[in-house]
Amino acid sequence: SVMFRDDLVPKAEVRLIAIDDQAADPPSDETGIVVQTSQDGRYSIPGVAPGAYVLNARGVINNRVRRTEREITVSAGPQRTIHVDVALP
Repeated sequence: SVMFRDDLVPKAEVRLIAIDDQAADPPSDETGIVVQTSQDGRYSIPGVAPGAYVLNARGVINNRVRRTEREITVSAGPQRTIHVDVALP
């Protein structure tokens, strides 16, 4: 889910970008998988392969764009779903 303070943020953009250990440059914001949160501020990105990623979230709150990013790791194993909450500043 994407939150701002105590509220869930609808229609926020969430982008998942793979981190390539071999790349000389950092991951570009123009790549990756992009989804939008639902009206209740939740999102789902199915079929993500194990690896390291940057998760970017962007939402418009009170006519102001708010962004954040964090690194996440998707591990191989029996757990098929992970839950990542994102708090916009």
